[in-house]
Amino acid sequence: MGPWLAPGHYQVRERHKDESLNEAFCIWEVVVLDTVAPGLNCPTTLPVLHASSSCTAVMPDWTGLVTAADACSVLDVVQDPLPGTVVTGSFTVTFTATDGVSTTACSFPIALVDTIAPTLACPTNKNRNDLNNDCAQPVLWPIPIPVDGCGAVAFTQTDGLPSGSLFPIGTDTIVYMAMDAAGNTSTCSFTVTVWDISPPSVIALYSTHWKSP
Repeated sequence: MGPWLAPGHYQVRERHKDESLNEAFCIWEVVVLDTVAPGLNCPTTLPVLHASSSCTAVMPDWTGLVTAADACSVLDVVQDPLPGTVVTGSFTVTFTATDGVSTTACSFPIALVDTIAPTLACPTNKNRNDLNNDCAQPVLWPIPIPVDGCGAVAFTQTDGLPSGSLFPIGTDTIVYMAMDAAGNTSTCSFTVTVWDISPPSVIALYSTHWKSP
């Protein structure tokens, strides 16, 4: 048995000689075909891709995570989406290995992980003077607007009176909270202070009159 031949085209030449030393030659072509597709395995532990504040990410090169093998030739492994592609949301990552003749593919799903809390900015502290000795003052402020790059945000006031309420003398803390769809939360707060600037009044309840002896 001769040596093992790699895939390709080969020319075989035979020479035959009889007892009278007469010779004859024959030539034929041998074609060795690679009919076995390459082996390709995607990772069992899926990688994690974190979203930016705009809810996008740049696709990394994950070709090193797959295992590719072929007995006949060097493999070319291609990733889709390509490294450097800007991705968002949920998508499928597909790898294709080719040995020049056959191809094998494997894939896995990826969903960007949002770990960035919404942006929430409260107004500055509010200070009011109780000018009319009412022991309370109405206080208004603009309601904060939460911003999140990945979509809808649940927003609520968790402490304090609502805007436009009558605030009594003293200091109250107003707290707002925003939560995105991934459960990331952010809070902001400010104070409302009503100052009592009216002096107390003295009221005589009775009077006493007397005559000197």
